[in-house]
Amino acid sequence: MSEQLEIRYIPLDQAVLWDRNPKRHSIGDLDASFDRYGFKMPPRYEPHINGPGQGGIGAGNGRIKTLLMRREQGREPPRGIVDDPDRGWL
Repeated sequence: MSEQLEIRYIPLDQAVLWDRNPKRHSIGDLDASFDRYGFKMPPRYEPHINGPGQGGIGAGNGRIKTLLMRREQGREPPRGIVDDPDRGWL
């Protein structure tokens, strides 16, 4: 039996980045893509990174960083991101 995928909306501030992610991200390009296409590819959570029991984002650190930047700038969330009055950007 294959592993089932699950999409879960979580508060942006709860997204733990992989501290050893080797990829360099072009935040400007990601930002422009969010403006044009919205947020279409959710980050992938990996339960076995960042130490025992912690887990984190195994693919999508740049997308999370771009969302954090946009929120800090006071911009509207891109399509695909929920702005919950109680929990913030999801």
